[in-house]
Amino acid sequence: MQNPSIADFRADLPGLEIVTINFWGNQGIVHVFDAAGNIIADFEPCQHGSMMLPVNWTGEPPEYFVLSPSVVEGGLFDAHGRCVVQFPNDGHPELCYAVLNITGDCRDEIVVWDPYEIWVYTQSDNPKRGRLYKPSRSPLYNYSNYQVTVSSPGGSE
Repeated sequence: MQNPSIADFRADLPGLEIVTINFWGNQGIVHVFDAAGNIIADFEPCQHGSMMLPVNWTGEPPEYFVLSPSVVEGGLFDAHGRCVVQFPNDGHPELCYAVLNITGDCRDEIVVWDPYEIWVYTQSDNPKRGRLYKPSRSPLYNYSNYQVTVSSPGGSE
């Protein structure tokens, strides 16, 4: 288990869920655990390891997670293993990504980059008005390639 992410990935279940991916041997196998540590889903969307950061894309639970910015194997996934948002085939960089709330409406943007370009993806209705789900996350100075990411339900704005 590497780079676990903990968030409300299944709003229909009590507590928070854990998503993790295998980096060694059988790379790309994703496991989803419930709040008690039981495996509730496993799937293999790709054959590589990647951080899987939680994404507050819609402004309400559940959160999704990003596998990678790849047009073919990446996108935003739900805890059932379905790709729910695909990246467009628009020539964007696919080397690295980060999930950040840049525009300030509580929902996350996805930043993708390589040594030559940086692109930012956001929702088409940004900024969104009204009460939005606002999870609390670790501060940026604690970010690392080896981090455990915790996205705690923090209310709404």
